[in-house]
Amino acid sequence: MMSTDSLIKRPEETELEYKKRIYLYRDLYDLTWNDIADVINNELNYNYSADKYRKESYKILDKQASQLLQAEDKIFEYKKERVKLNDQRLQINALTRLVAREETFKEIAIEAASSISKNKIFDVPKNINVKNAEKKAILCIGDWHYGLDVDLFYNTYNVDIAVERITTLLNAVLVHLKEHSIDDLYVINLGDMISGRIHLPLRINNRIDTVQQTIEISEILAEFLNVLSEHTNVNYVSVSDNHSRVEPNKKESLQTESFARIIDWFLEERLSNNKNIHFIENTFSEDFAIFNVFDHCVVAVHGDKDPQRGIVDRLNSYLQGHIDLLISAHRHHFTADENNFTEFYCNGSLIGQDDYSANLRLNSKPSQLLFICTPDNFSEIIYKIKL
Repeated sequence: MMSTDSLIKRPEETELEYKKRIYLYRDLYDLTWNDIADVINNELNYNYSADKYRKESYKILDKQASQLLQAEDKIFEYKKERVKLNDQRLQINALTRLVAREETFKEIAIEAASSISKNKIFDVPKNINVKNAEKKAILCIGDWHYGLDVDLFYNTYNVDIAVERITTLLNAVLVHLKEHSIDDLYVINLGDMISGRIHLPLRINNRIDTVQQTIEISEILAEFLNVLSEHTNVNYVSVSDNHSRVEPNKKESLQTESFARIIDWFLEERLSNNKNIHFIENTFSEDFAIFNVFDHCVVAVHGDKDPQRGIVDRLNSYLQGHIDLLISAHRHHFTADENNFTEFYCNGSLIGQDDYSANLRLNSKPSQLLFICTPDNFSEIIYKIKL
């Protein structure tokens, strides 16, 4: 693609030299004679036809044309290489900034976890050996939106109520784990654990800022996992979301720039001495958790990128394999479906109704899902724990 600057008459050029250069551009840039006429008329303030310039070009262009064209080609190639080098420099600088920001986030998370650990020491539970080969469990947590204040007819929510509901959830899970003798639990963090700052109404309704939301919910989640680990092995995995993004503008946001990553880094540092907690790494993508429970393939996503209609077929095709259990969140209400031997479940939320759903005349009770799995059935029992 040619620059519009190259079509302007240069101060040192005569009219003849200028026309000659423009005529030579015709083949180089695949210009039509109407294009040529428009350019020259505009630059020299003429009003001649395309046919006039076409005939004139035959007289002006001579045997030196090929030599001049070759020279222009060399100049053009030089400019292209210069642009490439400039683009490479920009990419390197952008990557450097990204790495620096990521390292800063990680340092914040580790320092915060280390500081809290000095003043609040967790009891290290005894190692739990997995003995029950017949049952495992999957706990889905997500859409806690910690830090948001809601005061509606059907629902009230704030940081104090969030802690109460998390405690209720923990106690209910412990009862079911004991009931089924579960010693191997998978905890899927489906995201949106903080309210974030992605919309103006959220920033208005937030009781605390995003950084404080992140640190407080990280410690609450660390305590939650630590208590669970006193009764069972905990395999923790998480996915990226939308409310945790650092940049409010979705179009300018990078997936790796997320407060959710601070939560995970915090947890790894805070729980580093606990041998009953294992962190599962997402090897496919930050927004996909893929792991096996017995021989069942489990896939979890937050859900902001995946409309529920057709989600099973679309993700089975995208991942080029068969999903046994597909779990998402984001929509704040429980959903269950089955398609081609894939079961799909949408987890509820901790918050319940908020201003956004109220404006849409929607309502749902806070809930989270717990699956009891066997080698033959990954959804042997499903508990919808209402909060």
